[in-house]
Amino acid sequence: MTWNLRSKVCIVGSGFCGYAAYKKLKKNNLDLILVEGGDVISPKSEKQQPSYKVKTNNYLKTNIEKRLKNMLDVSFRDRKFTLGGSSTCWSGYIKPFEKSTYDNYFKGIENQRWGTLRLDKYNKEILSLLNSPTFDFSPESISKKTNSELPNLPEGFEFTTYAWAESPLRLKSFWIKRLKNKTKDQKDVISGYRLTDFKINKDKLIGLIFKNKEGKTLFIESEYFMFCMGGIENARFTKKLFESIGKYPLNKGNLCNFQEHPHLFYLGGFNRGENTLPKIITHGIKVSPSLHNSFNKKGKIIINFKAWAGIGTPKVSFRIKENKIKLKNGIKNILKSLLKRNIIPNSDYFIVMRCEQTPNKQSYLKFESNKTSLNWNIIEEDFSHYSDYLRKLTSYLILNKYAKDFSLRNNAIKGEAIPNSVNGGAHHMGTVPYDINNNLINEKFVLTDFKNTYVVGSSAFPTSGFENPTHAAMCTALIAAEDILQRI
Repeated sequence: MTWNLRSKVCIVGSGFCGYAAYKKLKKNNLDLILVEGGDVISPKSEKQQPSYKVKTNNYLKTNIEKRLKNMLDVSFRDRKFTLGGSSTCWSGYIKPFEKSTYDNYFKGIENQRWGTLRLDKYNKEILSLLNSPTFDFSPESISKKTNSELPNLPEGFEFTTYAWAESPLRLKSFWIKRLKNKTKDQKDVISGYRLTDFKINKDKLIGLIFKNKEGKTLFIESEYFMFCMGGIENARFTKKLFESIGKYPLNKGNLCNFQEHPHLFYLGGFNRGENTLPKIITHGIKVSPSLHNSFNKKGKIIINFKAWAGIGTPKVSFRIKENKIKLKNGIKNILKSLLKRNIIPNSDYFIVMRCEQTPNKQSYLKFESNKTSLNWNIIEEDFSHYSDYLRKLTSYLILNKYAKDFSLRNNAIKGEAIPNSVNGGAHHMGTVPYDINNNLINEKFVLTDFKNTYVVGSSAFPTSGFENPTHAAMCTALIAAEDILQRI
């Protein structure tokens, strides 16, 4: 038996993007249905979400004289297959894209860039949804409001601001209330039904087919569809759509490409110098309306260093993190030395790098029947840039007496700081990327060959920058939602 429903709009996915689109369309009293494949109860282990399994390469393929361990865990840690999506495990970083992200593009894929597409118009609206304590992310302005004097920086470096809400946005309770509000035939939110197939008519998607764990089928017929399922699932169904009309892989840009934000944890460390870095850099500062009337909520602000060598190069942000367990780390390092393992520099401060990945064709998703494979690969030149930025930062800190006794966690290779392992930021980007030729999607995030279907989120990013993508991903959902409202 099939459960049949109709609506003006069908949104697939209840994470941040699905939430932003739902709020926008509901505000305008639009008839819609949102479907989430995950259950109300979040999985506690990878075994509890077997329908979302990705086989990932163990090592990054480079010519560097060492094996770089791939620490991605896209099947569980990065994404929760549940009502509310990854908001259930979101760390809370809030950051709109900076101008430099929109300006950047890379050699060999010059068409894959932001062009005239901008998300800035929606900054404040999304910051409100995320409970951001500030709408102002200018480091200079923030330093004045918090009485934090920022030091002068060398060429190629700038400051960059991050915010945390005192209560980060968690979506599950919101959706549970929506689930309870309506009867079966009037529901506008449905969970536990996973997207499995679709029906098309020429250049239009006419319906989506879902199934639950018991094998029951749900068919939703709509005028407009929005895929908000995250980078991997968005790419899977976009590929299936193009295959169904014989348009894949012909002229389909970088579909199924995969970008991440390489996170290099504890790459090096240093002890305190004669001068002290401002607290807003090393620890962050709690803010509230009582501190300055421009702060609209309680939260935390931290300012990081940002490095960039200009157009065609990846950007990096540096977090200076205090070692709060120096004695404990010292004991651990003695044991690691006896076992001939790499030690974490037992310094007063650690350096954590959050990096941009240059898009490349050797970093991609592969879908075969029910199997999903991911080959994550970072080009060697990126590591050279990361190392060069680190060298310049530590030289600056030492020269200005903010640091001394700098040491790397791993021995340098040919003068470059290369980690043993690379983590990801749980950011699956660029899998259905926008480009200035509209090969896959246009500036409203409409699929070029399916005029009533939108693909939104970080999957649409042509280039990612180093920033946390949650805010920008939600902006793409608002652009799509506004386009639907205008068309209706």
